[in-house]
Amino acid sequence: MITPGSLMWTWAGRGIVHTEFPVPEGSRVHGMQIFVNTATSRKQQLPQALFIDNRDMPVLNTRGTAVKVVTGRTEAGSNPTETPDHLTFLDITIEQGHAFRHDLPAGWTATMYVVSGKAVFANDHKSWIIADGQVLAAGRSDRQEELTLTAVSDARIILLSGMPLGEPIFSAGAMAMGSEEELGKAISDFEEGRMGFIRIEGDLRTIVLAT
Repeated sequence: MITPGSLMWTWAGRGIVHTEFPVPEGSRVHGMQIFVNTATSRKQQLPQALFIDNRDMPVLNTRGTAVKVVTGRTEAGSNPTETPDHLTFLDITIEQGHAFRHDLPAGWTATMYVVSGKAVFANDHKSWIIADGQVLAAGRSDRQEELTLTAVSDARIILLSGMPLGEPIFSAGAMAMGSEEELGKAISDFEEGRMGFIRIEGDLRTIVLAT
């Protein structure tokens, strides 16, 4: 069960089926589903799942900011949990008028999603205002770059950063592979049950594993 504030990392590899539903039924759930691409050389490996409990995520508190290190690291601390892909995932809360700064390593890119509030994002080149529900991406640089988020109003922002793969993506729905042939095989494997399947009977959901 995914508890509040925790993370379930489902690494699909060559293919996996999954289902999500609230416990108890009818509960309101506010969550995020994030898709992370994996190198083509690793897309045919066996799938795996990793649960990171909210209690195991360091929270770094400074004046006007609280940063939960879901995975990876920031300047003030890190989460030592090993993840399938090297990715920094920060859940940032900033009070109005305060700022959070993060050093983006050379060659990395970053994506920010504003869960709530409004902030000014700035890097070494210019600044942008980002607000509730908006997404902003910072491209790669050949040197380390300081990113600054200054809250115009109380804000909560998700920051994801990592090294871009620089590989083509062939996708259909939630499936992403490294070639048309691999994508076609993945679709066929799913449709013919080779990834397993989910049996739903009333409120009961049973995952039947592939044989």
